[in-house]
Amino acid sequence: MALGLAALGIFIWNFFAIEQEFNSPFDQIDAQTSNQQGLLPVLELGHGEYVELLGSKPSVAQATDEETIPPVAVAPTLESYPFPDDATVPIVSENPGMRPSDLIIPAIDLYVPVVFANYRIIEFESKIYKQWEAPWAYRPGWQLDSAGLGVPGNTVLYGHHNVAGGVFEHIHELKPGQVIQIKSGDTLFTYRVVLSLLLEERGQPVEVRLENARWILPSYDERITLITCWPETGNTHRVVVVAVREGPVIELQ
Repeated sequence: MALGLAALGIFIWNFFAIEQEFNSPFDQIDAQTSNQQGLLPVLELGHGEYVELLGSKPSVAQATDEETIPPVAVAPTLESYPFPDDATVPIVSENPGMRPSDLIIPAIDLYVPVVFANYRIIEFESKIYKQWEAPWAYRPGWQLDSAGLGVPGNTVLYGHHNVAGGVFEHIHELKPGQVIQIKSGDTLFTYRVVLSLLLEERGQPVEVRLENARWILPSYDERITLITCWPETGNTHRVVVVAVREGPVIELQ
């Protein structure tokens, strides 16, 4: 009898401990082995936006003239690298750029094809959220409504760090000044890392998650943002690596 009551007490304690740790649908989803990621670029979608979102796929143009690409000012610190002003960011659908096909990061010996990322729709406290997911493969996934290559905007890539081969296992090691390259077919774009951030997310309120997710919103410069989780044996934090475009476009043919 005493043993049974003790077991019941342990069960109840564990139940409430789990409820306290996973205090929103986002934490519960992030606890799944197959989904160790989740940044929220949209706070709330209205009904019309929600319907349009489910039925839309962003178009991807094939090129932009190299001469029309504006210069990028490399900012070395967080303080001088402010979040974009929504009034000034380009509209991706009007100038989508080129589809990323391959990611090359010499510093961590990574050369992999890029695939499309998927997203899920989550309802929480009468609001609808859009949450992007890393592919279940040794591949980074491109956020389809983020910018393509060769145009102003933020090209966002997601990858797992400790499952599915861990394609982004080492991106937390990247330092400012190191080079990242992305190809679109035979066209090569070069970027230089300016920021590497570690953001706490598990168990945080939605407001903190949305603040973290500002790094994947559109930008008015040419940048790429890589997203994964941390630490090695968990997913309580998000790693965010930002790199900005530099140098000319290179045709590899």
